[in-house]
Amino acid sequence: MIVRAPRLVISHRPTRRDHLHGAWWPYSTDIDREIAPVLSTVAARFHVVLGVMLNRDEWLGAPLGAPPLSVGRVKVSWYGLTEPHLMVLRCGDARRIALLVLPPDTPEPIALSATLLASAPGNSLTTNETLARARVQAEALEPS
Repeated sequence: MIVRAPRLVISHRPTRRDHLHGAWWPYSTDIDREIAPVLSTVAARFHVVLGVMLNRDEWLGAPLGAPPLSVGRVKVSWYGLTEPHLMVLRCGDARRIALLVLPPDTPEPIALSATLLASAPGNSLTTNETLARARVQAEALEPS
């Protein structure tokens, strides 16, 4: 199995006042394949990842009862529809990192715009608002 570097951006200085701290654009909806590289990257930056919350509706093939085997001791929790396209990481220093999860089939201009919006300091947009604004920005850049 080929492991690709995750398409992941986290703001330089994530703060509690920011609603989102960055974005993750997985290559597929196979959580077993996608989650380990993300957790490794985040752990390298923030020293440890203790837990992950994912929206169940975005990872339909994942088993409900058990975390993916590839994540070791990291606790993976599933939540309902409180906010779609969201992943929350709990790191060792009581830090909470909230990431916009872009659908794998997101067109590149939208993904890039959404990533910039989600990782901008002081952002207060929800995941849906971020995606909607990214679509508008990408459409504005398209040649007529």
